[in-house]
Amino acid sequence: MPATDGVGYVYAGWDAPVGSACLCQRGFLGVDCSLRACPSSDDPLSSGQQLKAIRITTGHPLRSTAAAIQAGDAASAPPAYHIHFAGEVVSFPVLATAQQVGDAFAALSSVRTAIASEEPTYDLTDFAGDGKTWTVRMAFASRSDDPWAPHSGSPSLHLFQCDTTGAHNGLRAKVLVQSALVAGTYSVTIDNAAGSTFAFSGPGGASGAGIAISAAGNSIPPGTGALGLTFAVLSGYAQGESWEVFAPGTPAVTVRPATRCDLQDVDFSVNVSGAYTGATPTEFTVTAVDDEAVPNTFQWTSSEPGSTASAQLSMSLTPVPLTQGVEVKFASLVGHTAGASWRIRAVSSVVGVTSTPDRTLDAFGSPTTLAATYVISIADGTASPNTFQVDGGAATGILANGQSIGNGVTLAWSDTEGFFPGQEWTLKVAAGGAVKVLPRPFGPLEVERAAVNDPFEYVVEIDGEGTGTAGVDTFKLTRDQVVVATGIDLQPYATGNQELGQVTLRFFATRGYAVGQRWVIVTDVFGNIDVSPSLGTAYQLSDALEPVFSGLSPPVSSTIRFFVRISRAKATGVAGTFAQFEFSVAGAALVSGVDVHAPTDTTNLNTELGFGIRLKFAGRASYAPGQAWVLELSPPQLEVASQASVREHVMCSRRGLCDFDEGRCTCYSGFTGVACSQPSAATEVTNNEPALLAAATSSTYTGNVLQLQTTKRAAPDFYFLKALAAGATVFAVRGDGQAQIDKFQTGTATVTGGLTITQGGLQVDATGISVASGGLHVANGGIASTRTTNNVNLNVESVVTDNAEDGYTSTLVRLAVTQGPSDLFTLNNKNHYVMQVFDNTVQSTGGAYVNTLLFSMLGNGYTMFHKGGVHVSESGLTVEAGGLSATLRDDTGVAAEIASSSILFTGDVLSLAAARASSPLFQLIDASSGSSSKFSVRGDGYTEVHSGGLRVHAGGATIDAVGLNIVAGGATVQAGGLMVQAGGTTIVNGGLNVNDEGARITDVNSQTESVLQVEARHPTYGGEQLLLSVGKAASSGFKFVAAKANAGGGPETWFSMDGRANMMLGHVAGGVYTDLRYDGLLAVAGADLDITTNTGHHISVKAGDDTLGSGGSISMTAGSGQTTHKGGDIVLQAGEGSQTSGVAPGGSVLVTAGASRQAGGHMVLSTAGESQSGSDGVDHGGLVSISGGSTAAGDGGFVSIAGGSSNSGVGGSVVILGGASTLGEAGHVSIGSGDSGAGFDGGDLILEAGSTTDTRYSGGHVSLLSGEGTVSSSGHMVIATADASSVGTSGWITISSGTTTSGKSGDISVTTGASNNANAGSITVKAGQAQGGAAGFVVVMGGKAPTRGRRRVR
Repeated sequence: MPATDGVGYVYAGWDAPVGSACLCQRGFLGVDCSLRACPSSDDPLSSGQQLKAIRITTGHPLRSTAAAIQAGDAASAPPAYHIHFAGEVVSFPVLATAQQVGDAFAALSSVRTAIASEEPTYDLTDFAGDGKTWTVRMAFASRSDDPWAPHSGSPSLHLFQCDTTGAHNGLRAKVLVQSALVAGTYSVTIDNAAGSTFAFSGPGGASGAGIAISAAGNSIPPGTGALGLTFAVLSGYAQGESWEVFAPGTPAVTVRPATRCDLQDVDFSVNVSGAYTGATPTEFTVTAVDDEAVPNTFQWTSSEPGSTASAQLSMSLTPVPLTQGVEVKFASLVGHTAGASWRIRAVSSVVGVTSTPDRTLDAFGSPTTLAATYVISIADGTASPNTFQVDGGAATGILANGQSIGNGVTLAWSDTEGFFPGQEWTLKVAAGGAVKVLPRPFGPLEVERAAVNDPFEYVVEIDGEGTGTAGVDTFKLTRDQVVVATGIDLQPYATGNQELGQVTLRFFATRGYAVGQRWVIVTDVFGNIDVSPSLGTAYQLSDALEPVFSGLSPPVSSTIRFFVRISRAKATGVAGTFAQFEFSVAGAALVSGVDVHAPTDTTNLNTELGFGIRLKFAGRASYAPGQAWVLELSPPQLEVASQASVREHVMCSRRGLCDFDEGRCTCYSGFTGVACSQPSAATEVTNNEPALLAAATSSTYTGNVLQLQTTKRAAPDFYFLKALAAGATVFAVRGDGQAQIDKFQTGTATVTGGLTITQGGLQVDATGISVASGGLHVANGGIASTRTTNNVNLNVESVVTDNAEDGYTSTLVRLAVTQGPSDLFTLNNKNHYVMQVFDNTVQSTGGAYVNTLLFSMLGNGYTMFHKGGVHVSESGLTVEAGGLSATLRDDTGVAAEIASSSILFTGDVLSLAAARASSPLFQLIDASSGSSSKFSVRGDGYTEVHSGGLRVHAGGATIDAVGLNIVAGGATVQAGGLMVQAGGTTIVNGGLNVNDEGARITDVNSQTESVLQVEARHPTYGGEQLLLSVGKAASSGFKFVAAKANAGGGPETWFSMDGRANMMLGHVAGGVYTDLRYDGLLAVAGADLDITTNTGHHISVKAGDDTLGSGGSISMTAGSGQTTHKGGDIVLQAGEGSQTSGVAPGGSVLVTAGASRQAGGHMVLSTAGESQSGSDGVDHGGLVSISGGSTAAGDGGFVSIAGGSSNSGVGGSVVILGGASTLGEAGHVSIGSGDSGAGFDGGDLILEAGSTTDTRYSGGHVSLLSGEGTVSSSGHMVIATADASSVGTSGWITISSGTTTSGKSGDISVTTGASNNANAGSITVKAGQAQGGAAGFVVVMGGKAPTRGRRRVR
């Protein structure tokens, strides 16, 4: 602290804020060590507490640790573990027992007692090799020189340390050659007794041994030296000491000792879970019972009347059910202290109610906001988030951080959920952004003050039901007991009633009130307003609503909200006049028109909300419209009210004062001991009153009137209780529970730990002897029981009354023979009987006894039934060892019969089980006759019939898995069939031969697996994988295959192949199928035939070749039309060109006749025959259209019609001929070139005959010939160009013969036809007329000849 001289000077040196204190020796305290510490201990009045417990988890890499320790091989054994606490160090071996660990801790002077227990290892992820986990519980010493008194009973974990010999900082490592380092974990182990050499192993098989520790450091592995090691010393390490060096491939290297231990505090916390189903609050107490069991056990009790302690339950890391839905789980399974307790509080579901809204809305505008009015209403309270509407528009989800609705108006919701339909707000928005939010009243009437004026009292009373304008209710207004007005219309809440001037009345609704309902409104000069229903009226208005919750199973898991609101004050029904209400559950739509029932009406309860809730109203006619309530049904609450704490370790145990001068405790009255930790009960009495009285005065007391407990485990070296009379012990209870009684007499005695009577014997005069636990031990002389009456002679009975789940689980009768060590007998000794049962019957003549041996058991357990056999009525007969042998010595009969006599039997008549895992090395069944085995079942289920075969007369054979393996000979099933449910049937040789009745495979379980799978797995298989054969000749009268599937009305055929290989695919019954016949017919019924290949694959249809006759034909014929329908089309269309780049042309359509050495095949493109009747009454032949493909930007496809070429004969001709007509008009032939767009010439039309290379022949001719008229005129021929536009020139017509270089050029002849009986045809050559220009010319010129000839025109 800063020093001051009292005048104002403050010392500000470096050590001004520094405090100093002395490090005291043991037993002294204070900053100057001038105080003496008093002894510390536990508060004797506290209970239900734990001992301080820590968990020690260890690990060591040597797998031979246990063997090394047992052999005393110090050279191979790992180092010990050392625990540091309170300035002291204790040690224990790596594989110590729990007793050794406990003794080590108990050796600490600060620890009074220590109890260690070994437990299942929690987590050894970070520990390699052998590992153990111990839990150590400690009670601390109460000596005055205890240096750790300030820890208060639970010293911090950092005060404990655990290490191993020489393992700390003994080795360092670093990367020497990064490029040569193989990443991974390297193990380094001291491998000689002197501790001066080491061995290593690492990734990639690197290893080495006997490497001397070098002062200059070592490098591994040899050769690369990538990893450098530096040891702290050159020798003296413990042999077997080891480290793990982790080199991840980076310069960072981690070294940790492989032998290490971890300390952690034991977590004593308990967590509670589940859903409490009880109807009333309850407190549960959970108490640790057996702290030595693994896991520890506990019991629980509850505060409910009559509750008793439960059975012991094992602690678990997962929830353990108690009762009424309550579950507990423990953070630790061990380390608890018997008697430690936790309290758990359980509260059932409750329903809370409020009459004020807890979800609100605010709004604000902006400077640009225009005047407007908006109505905001909740649309859906179940949506997440809830939704709302603006002026009844579309529903919109509520946003948390401001929400614009346009016009510069922003909504500010109090929450995004929890609203109810029926909640409504009116926003009155002024220009410039002022917004007034008017919520629909949460009650019948709300009053809004406009100004602060003189105080007044108004009375508002409903005086008309539907008598106002447009059927609204009306009210009467009274001010200071003077009637101001009557018959005033109720206005909508957003408008309000302004008749009061200073205040505005806002009614919930404009109708639905009852005449006589009234409210008193009082104001004062401070602006306060008080509104209350008026008493003494016809309607005693109330805002009371009591929800009555009767419980719910299962309980709700989250809070559920309800909204209840009165909708009208009067609804006249059979039962009279009463109010009605509406409600919403969890934000769902409002349910309206529900009648309010009287609170005393138990027949018609208002239970409409469900969830075990009844609404108890104040009365049927006590409410006005708008009165509303929000109810919340909360889930049950479970909490841990108190955790078990660690026992205190405080000076003078909190039961005395410490004298710090002397270091001694002055104990409070009733307490004694150096630390005041012992209650003092020494009392001297001179009269006949009890010297010590412990009395429980409550009539419902269920605790322990006197409880004696120790921290120490049960042991015979101390006494809980000892009673002495004149120095002689007359009664004592030892620390292990054994009781010593000098003289004992009682009417009823229950002895739980056995009873030993050293002298005097035991005499029971009446009622026999009952030993509850520990049994009855007779040291010598045996037990003889003789009865002269016809009753049970010896009755041994165990009565279980604690409702244990498993019932009685101990041994009712135990017979044992104990023999000392001897070489004269073995465990199989048969020299004595454990039990013999005789029937001593007096013969009718002579009166002599006949002793008949009925049953005997030898000392080795061999049991014999000499008469009568064995009859087991229930539960069967179990022989665990030695087997069961049944031998029949008679010539006939049954050696062993196992039968069930119940006609309703559903169990196993014979069950064979072996504890050994499935194996072929033993037999479950071996049936033999003579010396040979006939039938056997191996331990792996493999079943063999060695002779005689297997015959199933009826019912078939079912193999659920693995299948049926028939090595040879096949399988013959005469009747009943063969059923394989799973696993299939495997036949190695011999095949499967079904002689009669066929074979059936039925699959009722699989959804995706193949029902029948035929596989040929040999890589060179060349046989017939599936062969179907019949004995009769090929015929369509039977089917090889028929496949059926359910079509709705039952199984129908979808595929079949008959005896002539005719196949049918499809639904014959439905008229949709494909028929493929052996003679080449392919027919499709009820559907289209679509032949499509995958991408890039071709379709080839080819008729067969014939070397002697004609090649096969391919005929494609479209169907004929009926009545008014046209015939079918045949479309041959090449594929489109590139869809992306557009540079690839469309595919070609090639229809080519076949070639021949003589004449090529003909090609005919012809439509089908005439239609039946045209729409115009005239029949028309079908059209033939041959068209090149169109294109958007490239060249259109070409159409090439060419006759076939010939080497030596005549080339094929091309004939384009319109169809003839007998009675109608003949068909036309039109050949035209395509039109072009802007910027291009129209397509050319060229008729060109073929050329020839032979000088003896001429080129082909081009003939244009019109048709002749048989009985009328012949056809015309017109050669004309089309008309041009107004600005263009019409096309030319050029008729020109070909030129020649040496011969005569071709002639042009224009000739009219001759006529036998009429005028011959004329030739007219005429130039065109012109309207605005010159008329056309007609020029006829002769050709030029360079050498000879002359020009002529004729």
